[in-house]
Amino acid sequence: MEIIDNIPVWGAPVDEAALKQIKTCYYIFGQAAMMADHHKGYGVPIGGHRRYRHNRRRNDVAASGPGPLFCDSMI
Repeated sequence: MEIIDNIPVWGAPVDEAALKQIKTCYYIFGQAAMMADHHKGYGVPIGGHRRYRHNRRRNDVAASGPGPLFCDSMI
């Protein structure tokens, strides 16, 4: 794991297109991470995760681009 611009990134080599997408997510949501199976997606990279505030009492992690490791899983 390496930290790139405050974003934890697992896996090598790093897909530059996916990195650009997760940097945008980090800028919007304030926290993001990219898993080892990452690659470019539609807006959010596959393998990208971001944290957002659902309401005043809850913080949620959105696995909106979970990738093949999480396909068919309830998160």
